[in-house]
Amino acid sequence: MQRVLAFWSWNGDLEEDRLDEIIRGFQTAGIGGFFMHARAGLKVEYLSEEWFDRIRFSAETARKYGLEAWLYDENGWPSGYAGGRVPRRDPAFCQTWMLPVKAEQLRSDDEVLALFEGKNTAFVRRKNSSYADLMNPDAVRAFLDCTYEAYAREVGDLFGSAIPGIFTDEPQLSNHGYPYTEGLFELFEKKYGYSLKENLLLLTAPGANRVKYDYRRLVAERYRASYTGQIGAWCRAHGLLFTGHMAAEDGVFSQVQTQGSVMPCYADFGVPGIDVLGKRMPPVTLLKQVSSAAEQMNKPGVLSETFGASGHAARPSDWLDLWFFQAMHGINTACLHLSPYSATGRRKRDYPPTFSFHLNYYEKFDRVSRPMQKLAEYAAVGQRRTEVLVLNPVGGIFASYRNVRKSLPLKTFADTLTGGGVEEACSELATPYRVLLENLLAVNVYFHLGDETLMRELRAEAGGGRLRVDGYAYRAVVLPLGISPSRETCALLEEFARGGGLLLYVQKLPERVEGEPSDLFRQWQAEGLLQPLTLGPSLMKKQLRCYGLRPVFELYGEEDFRPLPLGLTVRTCQEGEVVFVRNTLPGDCRARFSWE
Repeated sequence: MQRVLAFWSWNGDLEEDRLDEIIRGFQTAGIGGFFMHARAGLKVEYLSEEWFDRIRFSAETARKYGLEAWLYDENGWPSGYAGGRVPRRDPAFCQTWMLPVKAEQLRSDDEVLALFEGKNTAFVRRKNSSYADLMNPDAVRAFLDCTYEAYAREVGDLFGSAIPGIFTDEPQLSNHGYPYTEGLFELFEKKYGYSLKENLLLLTAPGANRVKYDYRRLVAERYRASYTGQIGAWCRAHGLLFTGHMAAEDGVFSQVQTQGSVMPCYADFGVPGIDVLGKRMPPVTLLKQVSSAAEQMNKPGVLSETFGASGHAARPSDWLDLWFFQAMHGINTACLHLSPYSATGRRKRDYPPTFSFHLNYYEKFDRVSRPMQKLAEYAAVGQRRTEVLVLNPVGGIFASYRNVRKSLPLKTFADTLTGGGVEEACSELATPYRVLLENLLAVNVYFHLGDETLMRELRAEAGGGRLRVDGYAYRAVVLPLGISPSRETCALLEEFARGGGLLLYVQKLPERVEGEPSDLFRQWQAEGLLQPLTLGPSLMKKQLRCYGLRPVFELYGEEDFRPLPLGLTVRTCQEGEVVFVRNTLPGDCRARFSWE
């Protein structure tokens, strides 16, 4: 990996001479390959014989010029419906969800799943006939048959050579109600031993509870097994790298409704990825989720679909600064959004800028792509220096999430992903979590995120004052506000703490295990196994030093010897240490440094 690739929008007639010209242009611009992405304006029938002829032509042309030609698995986005073929194949493959409604609001086409007469409320099943039920393994197999198997038949001889992989884009559960699939009630009762159908009203209740936790955990597991699990297995069997990114992945709250939990899904990717829209610096949560999972599992790369919607007025310096920030957090493969085949008419307004011959300085674009390439290579060197593991608090969100949002003005990108509103109980957990990660970086403490599912799959173990997750050994584990871990995770944490590991909680003692009230953490605190950590960066830094956690590397002002608020990260390799330093101060600064 470690390449700069183009998100190539196929939005016209796809004439071979023009395709060849654009591919040669990618080579001249220092772009190492492209994703062949069907998009609005396409004049060739998607998945037709002519379509596959153009795929083969472009892949063989790319090989001639030393580039990579990657596939894209959908006609537009989100992935999963094969341009409408999947829901048309069988009505049972349509996306569905549950919705609580008052009895008098029932529609004639509503399928009633449960009726609570005392509450005058029914849970009904509703359907989106334009998209697929990605919790239904049969629907996803239909998607594989329509798209992936078709590529295997037509260009499978190029898999693993001219065509290294395939991109999936923003698959999702449901943006409405409570995600549902046929047989969900039976799956729930088999797994947990009690009835979800009889307890549906608890999904809408304020506060945290076990039913919400179990429901969201099952939905997340089912979705992953059905979608990324099946597709990842298919790609491995056919010699392709599975890449792309999930929808609403920016924060721990926004992902629950549409993905369940994104970190476990990264295990199924050959090259997991993210989407970074606009000129904004991406949230730390987004970057650390994917890079932590990829590094713990020793993935060959981490992709970012980047620069989309940064606008025609964005400058190369904006892109390089944004890419540096991503690279220092372990992102090492750039997917430049967007390189259109055509920019006629409305196509020129398709999430600009345009990284193609339409750009007036495209012949000099290698002055951007080559520094990006070099940063990507540095981002893949060695192993990150980190001794701290922050547990992912998604279980606490599972236990609290109830699809009830308070309407607020749009202030953040995450607001647009959640319909312009927030669920207050979840926001009270998600916001301190984000601030915790930001402040750890501010005091130069390098950390990974730990997802309970991935830790179990990687056979995390405790011993000698360390918690080991694959090739990393952490001497401190941080429990964010509102975390609700599984009993299995609690047993691992207790073994870690009793063996001399440093176990920290933030702001307030955790109060729940698997969504249920528990005094376990209070017992640990009484035994001296659990220590507090404040959220404020100044006091946090002092506390961490008292606990023996000092920054590996720090920069100080040359004249006043005060620590400089610069972005830092350190990677260890055979030749020594690679240090990323991002200057967030205005202008240049002179500094001295110190090592641990």
